[in-house]
Amino acid sequence: MRIILAFLVAGAATLGWMYIRFGTDAIPYVMSVLIGYEDTVYSPQYSEKRFQEVNSGMSEVEVLRLLGPPLLRSIHCRGGERRIIVWLDGKVEHDYTRQTDEPLNDCRPGEKDNENWVYARQGNPTSNYFYRMVHFSASGEVVEKVAAFDID
Repeated sequence: MRIILAFLVAGAATLGWMYIRFGTDAIPYVMSVLIGYEDTVYSPQYSEKRFQEVNSGMSEVEVLRLLGPPLLRSIHCRGGERRIIVWLDGKVEHDYTRQTDEPLNDCRPGEKDNENWVYARQGNPTSNYFYRMVHFSASGEVVEKVAAFDID
């Protein structure tokens, strides 16, 4: 009886630690350990604890102070005319549906539809990974945050 009780206590303590460390990703984390490889790339100042503090309505400035710069920004302009990706190192990629020679790192004034900041992404194309993203409205307020564990 004591052995069973010890296993139950140890199991509860382990699950408690995992919930504190990984939050709602505790179960996917266990699955990744059992299934295999997990490779996640995080932005330099990212912390799961601070990510949990991000709430709807926060401004881009508040999120930046809390989490630092994201790995990448995905900026979506109105009408789907352009999607602009800005990486942490400043490299700008454009994904246009119309051609232009205009160098942009943001939408023209009044054209921004929404923006996503990615704080955690897949490291290896075949690995399991944690994905962390903050979605902003056109006015620059948090609309939602995404915390997922993807199994590849």
